[in-house]
Amino acid sequence: MSRKVDFTTDNDPGADKDYDDETENLTAFSVSGKYAFENGNDLKFMYTTGNPGRYLALGTWEDAYVDGSDLKALDVDGWYIAYKHKWNSKWRSNFVYAASEADNPLDGDSTESIYNANINLIYSPTPKMSLGAEYVTGEKELKNGDDGDATRVQFTAKYAW
Repeated sequence: MSRKVDFTTDNDPGADKDYDDETENLTAFSVSGKYAFENGNDLKFMYTTGNPGRYLALGTWEDAYVDGSDLKALDVDGWYIAYKHKWNSKWRSNFVYAASEADNPLDGDSTESIYNANINLIYSPTPKMSLGAEYVTGEKELKNGDDGDATRVQFTAKYAW
């Protein structure tokens, strides 16, 4: 992925066209894959590095930051691994772990790292219907050392018309 972000500052609000324009080119690279086992189970993975900004980890990361009057790209690494296990023809589970961290020079409440882990159990009584439950836990750590975690249980019902 490659994109450009711009930042404009007004150095003198009373003067015409006295603006400083800052531009930063952002580039990110990802590699992903899936290995399918003969028994129907599979292993999926992805690794992303560079400047993905808001496009990684549900908008956790800034696209860029302002350092004095300069616009700078934020370097981020993120990855996940997921294993799908078929218990039998009607039951399956997914085990997922994901993490991301930034080389974030900003102090205070800027994000330094996040992770989450998920496990679920899905029952498909018919080919068109699925019912499931999932346990999700995650943690976020800020640059100032503060951290927090969240845990939830969610349920799903799906019918494919």
